[in-house]
Amino acid sequence: MDIIHEFFSNVYNVPELIRIVGFYGLILIVFAETGLLVGFFLPGDSLLITAGLFAARGDFDVAMLLLALIPAAIIGNATGYYIGHRTGMALYSRPDSLLFRREHLRIPVRLYLSFSGGKIRGEGTVLDLSMGGCIIKSETHVRVDDIFYLEISTGPHEPPLEVAAMVRSVSPRGIAFKFLRAAQDNKRLLAFIQAQTADHLQKSAASAVAVKG
Repeated sequence: MDIIHEFFSNVYNVPELIRIVGFYGLILIVFAETGLLVGFFLPGDSLLITAGLFAARGDFDVAMLLLALIPAAIIGNATGYYIGHRTGMALYSRPDSLLFRREHLRIPVRLYLSFSGGKIRGEGTVLDLSMGGCIIKSETHVRVDDIFYLEISTGPHEPPLEVAAMVRSVSPRGIAFKFLRAAQDNKRLLAFIQAQTADHLQKSAASAVAVKG
């Protein structure tokens, strides 16, 4: 129990953390940080840099670090992908809870949209979509907190997704829209995101099989 308390007391004091967990603890931390949701709070780059400094003064063998930590990161990454592949679709069927909200799940897309609000009319490309909002590329000048009516094209023979949204931020990455509360119960939007997620997972799985082959 004292070891656990000491671990969490020093989790961001990286040199002390390495002293506590040792070589094998480093392997577990790298695996958890890259592959497990519970590892999101663990130090990443700073841990590796500090481990290298420890190796430079002779506390660790550099070759052993490379032979152990590189596979740990690769296996962790593959584990994270496997967990997402198996549970990704199930997340969209779950009701919102304290720890989970469907609006936070985002998918990459490239969809044409047009938008209007007041005297402003514009068009652009949706790059990122979720139940809570989207990020678009557009040459139209907008301001934070402006409200627009969006029409997102999902296909040549499909009616556009229609949602009201507010500009959350404007940056070099694009214009970030936050859908208004009514849009978060949009069944067509949810069905489209579910279908896009399933298609994305199938393509990823097919790519993984092709690489193995």
